[in-house]
Parts: sequence; C-alpha cells; structure tokens
Amino acid sequence: MSANRIDRIVSVTPTGETFRPRAIESPAGGSWSWMIPDREVVVRLPPGSDWVLDRHATLAHLVEPDGSIVVWLAVVDERWLEVLLLRCGPGVEVLDPPEWSTLASRAAAAVAAHYV
Repeated sequence: MSANRIDRIVSVTPTGETFRPRAIESPAGGSWSWMIPDREVVVRLPPGSDWVLDRHATLAHLVEPDGSIVVWLAVVDERWLEVLLLRCGPGVEVLDPPEWSTLASRAAAAVAAHYV
C-alpha cells in the first residue's frame, strides 16, 4: 500500500495518458447512503491530539494558546465519534451539538463498565 496521500500533492505534470471511465454499481444498492456525513460536530481536543488533523478529514480547525485544538468534523456515525473521543483521552469535549456534550464521558463509562 502506498504511503502517498492525495491531500499532500504539491504539483502535477500532464502525461497525456487518458482513460475511459466505466459505470459501476454499488454492491449494496442504495444502502450505502449511511456513509454520507450528515452531522457537523465541533470538538475541543486536548494538547497532543494534533495527530487527528493528519488522520481525519476536518472541515476546519483552530489551535488554541494552550495547545488544545478545536476541530469541525463531518460525522457519519455517533459510534465513530465515540471511538475518536476515547482515543483522544481525558480533556476531549464535544462543544456542538449540545446533546453530544456528554458523549465522551458516556463512552468512557461504558468501556469502564466492562472492567468492573
């Protein structure tokens, strides 16, 4: 697998090569619509979480003076966000939407319950 990332391309040179696109059909029909981001979420990441900017597409971000990062994310699934919040550790918080403000603590409590 190549380590190159399309978002890191600095320049291109035309080669004259062309291709004819082929029609493709989703193997799952219309059921893949869940993969379309349907919610914008604003999260404050604790200092040291800048790896999130390299690994996940963000709509925008702001680095605060204390080293924390506020990121705007397009989220497909609440469970995906839970995993991201857990990986970021203590100090992560969902700023918007308000109904997800306790998502990190609820996810951490659910994980901790497995070890009791």
